[in-house]
Amino acid sequence: MRPKRIFIVSDSLLFVRGLENLLAVEPQVEIIGDALSIDRALKRIEADLPDVVILGTSNHGNQEELNLLKARPGIRIISLNLHSNDLFTYCVTRRRVTSVTDLIEAIGADACSAQD
Repeated sequence: MRPKRIFIVSDSLLFVRGLENLLAVEPQVEIIGDALSIDRALKRIEADLPDVVILGTSNHGNQEELNLLKARPGIRIISLNLHSNDLFTYCVTRRRVTSVTDLIEAIGADACSAQD
């Protein structure tokens, strides 16, 4: 099984680099790129066609996610709120992230199963 191709978007470089380091040891994921804004990410996402986009946000507003969905319909978006550690996958589920395992589960095939 090929690794899930991941693209990370956040205005926090610390978050991006930290997440890249955490996920680098996970064989089921491959980080294919990152960007510090949605505007910078859109063209790269359209060109690189990731399986999953991880969006690190300071506030939870749907506009950024909608822009990503328009760029590539059917893409899985995982939105992590950097203040509350809430995780949203767009199909929509919501759960709290307490470990890298929580994030890996959201990236995998069961990400859209109902969980609180």
